[in-house]
Amino acid sequence: MMSMEYKIVHKRENKPIGFIRKSILYYLRSSTPKELSFDWIFPFALSLCIFVILAFSIYHNTSILNIIKKMNDASINVIAILAGFNTASLAIIFSASNNLLSKLNTNNDSVNKELKQKFSDMPKQSIFQRAKVIIFSNTKENVLKITVNFFCYAIIIQLIVLIICLMTSMTYSFVPKISHFISNYYVDKVILTSYGVFWLTLVLHSVFISIRNVEIIYGFIMYKDND
Repeated sequence: MMSMEYKIVHKRENKPIGFIRKSILYYLRSSTPKELSFDWIFPFALSLCIFVILAFSIYHNTSILNIIKKMNDASINVIAILAGFNTASLAIIFSASNNLLSKLNTNNDSVNKELKQKFSDMPKQSIFQRAKVIIFSNTKENVLKITVNFFCYAIIIQLIVLIICLMTSMTYSFVPKISHFISNYYVDKVILTSYGVFWLTLVLHSVFISIRNVEIIYGFIMYKDND
């Protein structure tokens, strides 16, 4: 009996990345180190200071959990308002004069080609090299694209935070029951403090990028009024 050998070949295709991932990567690529510090490092430092103080000044872990729960409940309304602000700002940008939009919607010919090559070589580099390239290569290719992406990124982050807020608000009542399985008091405190720092950093990040976007939308409004 003749045996037939079947060879299965998996053909891998390069599919385009999704809009959310593309917006996040473009935000990292087009932001300066100063902007990234304002958007991420300062909120993280502020969150760390707040929850370290709470961890040392509050004895009961349930009190820390209640603070996180109140912060979560308050964040729902704040983040929803900020998401609406950034959405309305996009409408203001596109209501600007065609002259301004055409000026901004042009590529910068002085873009460093070496940096572009570094981005194309990113899969060959280590994670630390890729992070360095992303942070320090501020390629201002298209000002309008960068500006619009800042607002799109803000909306994406704020909607993600809003979804997490709504999902976690229904689970906080079960956390004390789950924590009974962890008998170590200090482990509970470290977990709650770490989660609080992460969560407050994410919330403050969504607020701080909106603060930075206020300056951008102010420039569009002033240009429109003086046009």
